[in-house]
Amino acid sequence: MSTITSSPSFDEGASYKERSQGFRDVAREVLRLVKMNKLIFKLTRADKNIANENKRIKAQDKVIKSAEKNVARAEYAISKLDEANPDYKELLEDRTEDLKENKEYVKIVEKEMVDITEDVAANIKDYEEHKGRVDETIAKVENGEYKVDMAELNALAEKMSKQYGTELVRGSANA
Repeated sequence: MSTITSSPSFDEGASYKERSQGFRDVAREVLRLVKMNKLIFKLTRADKNIANENKRIKAQDKVIKSAEKNVARAEYAISKLDEANPDYKELLEDRTEDLKENKEYVKIVEKEMVDITEDVAANIKDYEEHKGRVDETIAKVENGEYKVDMAELNALAEKMSKQYGTELVRGSANA
C-alpha cells in the first residue's frame, strides 16, 4: 500500500486538481483498507470454523472414551460377581445385558465418529480453500491490483473534499 502522507497534493501551494487527486488517492486507500478489514474478518471466521470442527471430533472422542469406560466397568462388575451369592444368575444376566448394551453403544458412537470425521474433513477442506481464495484477494489488495468501486471512490473523495473545505473555512474564520 502506498504512503499518502507525503503526497504533494496536500501541500499549501497544491492546485485544486492536485488536491482532488490527493483525496481520490486517500479514498482509494481507505476503500482498500475497508476491503482488507472484511477479508481479515473472513479469515478469522474461517479459522474459528476450523477450530469448531476440531472441537466436534474431540467431543465425540470423549463420548467414545466414556462409552469404553462403561464397557470396562460392566466387565469388571461381571468379574467381581460371587458365584456363592443366591442371586448370582440374575445378577450375571443383568450385568451381561448391561455389557451388551454398552458394547452396542460403543459401536454406535464409533460409527458416528467416522461420519463426523468425514464431515469435518470435508468442512475443513472447504474452509481451507476459502482461506486460500481470501489470501489471494488480500495479496491483490496489498499489491494494488484490487480495483475499488468507482462510485464509492468518487463519493468518498467528494465527502473528504467537502470536509476539508469546511475545515479550511472554519480555520480561516478562527484566524
